[in-house]
Amino acid sequence: MEIQKAQPSKNKIVNKFCLQMAVQWMTYCLVMLSFPVKYRASMRQVECVFANGGDIQAVKSWTAPPDLRNKPRIRDALEFSQLAVNKWLYYKRKGCVASDMDEIHEYITDNPYNEVAICGVARAPWYKHGPILGVCFFRRNWCNNLIVDYLTTHPLTKMAGISGGCGSALLYFIATVAEQVRPKRIWGEATQNSAKFYDTTLGLKNTTDLIMASARKLESFKNKVNAKIEEALRR
Repeated sequence: MEIQKAQPSKNKIVNKFCLQMAVQWMTYCLVMLSFPVKYRASMRQVECVFANGGDIQAVKSWTAPPDLRNKPRIRDALEFSQLAVNKWLYYKRKGCVASDMDEIHEYITDNPYNEVAICGVARAPWYKHGPILGVCFFRRNWCNNLIVDYLTTHPLTKMAGISGGCGSALLYFIATVAEQVRPKRIWGEATQNSAKFYDTTLGLKNTTDLIMASARKLESFKNKVNAKIEEALRR
């Protein structure tokens, strides 16, 4: 007698397929991901997207009370955000800012040695100090690696009760772009206030002023986040 193995139900197969499609859609569409951030005793969502002109103007308007501007984290956030704005404007004039995945591929297809500038923002319409909670500016260089120039959150996030999540959301945005570009590594400069963040999120050790992460490290970080997405979708 032939013993037939139990087959998965049609509903389970359909649900698994829908789950996979949902994850792929959230990964590759213009809005990369809706991320939770810790806001006081609850969680709020931010959306990480390619920055447009309006987003850049919102970041340009970031400020802090004069008596707080010399605090290290606030000073860094103000400085890095404005440097990110200036770099975006510079590369925009050069005509090599990508506003979506398709444009990244167009630049590279046109010339494999093209430098491509990318700016991502974390939109948070609920944030009382403005619609943008965080910004990152990075580049695909001529040898197809990613250089993270700036990644920072709004200078008043901690004072507003936001205690984490935005930096990881922006890093996931970078990881999503990396999945398409396929660099060998990402690198950039860390400060004394950000080195620990990169060690924790990317599984690095003893980062000082230089961030150096292999594509595998970035992929591992992204996979961990995707696993959390899948778990949340199952609930």
